[in-house]
Amino acid sequence: MNVTGYSAATVPVDCYLIIPHPTEARALFMTDSDSCHLPYLHTDVADIGSVGHLNRAAARATGIRTATLGCLRAAYDANLRTEKRFYALDSLNNTLQLPQNAFWLNAQEIAEHPHISNEQKVIIRTWFLWHGMEGKAALRVPWSKRGWFREIEAWMLDLADRLDMHVNGNVEQVRVGSRSSTLRVSTTSNALYFKACHAAFSYEPVVTRVLSIRYPKQIPEVVAVNVEQAWMLTREFKGTLLTDSPHIEVWEKAIRAFAEIQMDLVENTHLLIGLGLPDRHIDYLSTQIDRLMADMPANLQDDEKEFLASHARTLKELCYDLLDYKVPLSIVHGDFWAGNVAIQPHNQQPVFFDWSDSSISHPFFDMPHFLAKMGTPFAHIPDARQRLLRAYLEGWTRYESLSNLAKIYQRAEVVSKLYEVISYHHFIVPALENATRWETEGIVPKLTRQLIAALKAHHPA
Repeated sequence: MNVTGYSAATVPVDCYLIIPHPTEARALFMTDSDSCHLPYLHTDVADIGSVGHLNRAAARATGIRTATLGCLRAAYDANLRTEKRFYALDSLNNTLQLPQNAFWLNAQEIAEHPHISNEQKVIIRTWFLWHGMEGKAALRVPWSKRGWFREIEAWMLDLADRLDMHVNGNVEQVRVGSRSSTLRVSTTSNALYFKACHAAFSYEPVVTRVLSIRYPKQIPEVVAVNVEQAWMLTREFKGTLLTDSPHIEVWEKAIRAFAEIQMDLVENTHLLIGLGLPDRHIDYLSTQIDRLMADMPANLQDDEKEFLASHARTLKELCYDLLDYKVPLSIVHGDFWAGNVAIQPHNQQPVFFDWSDSSISHPFFDMPHFLAKMGTPFAHIPDARQRLLRAYLEGWTRYESLSNLAKIYQRAEVVSKLYEVISYHHFIVPALENATRWETEGIVPKLTRQLIAALKAHHPA
């Protein structure tokens, strides 16, 4: 899987669907007038990992029930201001009544067909190679393999039956990506959500389960976990994303509640590490700086590399400075932003979800990420960011004065960027199959440039 010029902007998208024959090495093509092409649909869905609409479109166009395995390629055309995406699917039923304009072609027939574009011929060759490596690709995630969806569907339906939850309709895919897969099934009581995690995040189900027991009103309820497979099943929770709340008081309340969870878990960090949560304490981060300097992320300019190398000592000093204060280590969400917080309608209490990037480290690493991703919902409030930061820091005055906490946070703003670079550069990206790394292409250089910018802001020339 790869990407060329992928844009996350909201633009019209043409999604082409590679639907395999259930038992033979052939793919489905359709004809209209003088062209022959893969089934496709026009959409304005910007999220490349959202796939439910693809499976529904495939069923409407072909009569075949499908599961999406992943996106093989996404290319943005700047001239046409559109994006093309090619998705690989799995056929879940063997229909004998295809539409009159649909038929199966093997690799040779596709290569020799005069009315199939070269672009689609190339992508089909890529698909045949990718599919042929299924049993040999050590890092390939299970949900990118044919047959996996049926296994999970059976598991979900069996658990729903054991919970006396009567299912309404089929199990549906919600999201598919290199890091996880999410499915949903509706029942007569409430929906159940299934999440399968990449091996690099295999701790998420059990950690989320423990958090949900300790904080039942603030963490989604996990009703089942498969530790070996890194699966979890959660009940649907009602609420709207914090991003949609126009009230800064609601944001402040959510941030205070998050800080309370972090402070409550201070004495339980060893337990969480024992459950598999990564231990990325400050001493450890400082030891990774030399490794980072010896293996700079790709795509950096020479002057960027030179600047970073010249500030290795500064980064170590900032790490040591954090150790001089009394704020203890605790859980770090790792992707704490308003889009991972839901506000319950009946009590306005926050629910915190998606703990895949969590670890044990300095708790202040979450707030720089939160503030950087908040956008401008409170442009009419000049000191909005300061208010939110103060709401977070005030709880920590049990450890340090507010003035000292402000100093700690200034250092954490820089070291949090180091934390993110190391997490992705040393752990997350190397764990992904080469063919799927396009999803995170550019993220390590981007994070590294953010680290450089934070260093420059902290130590202006």
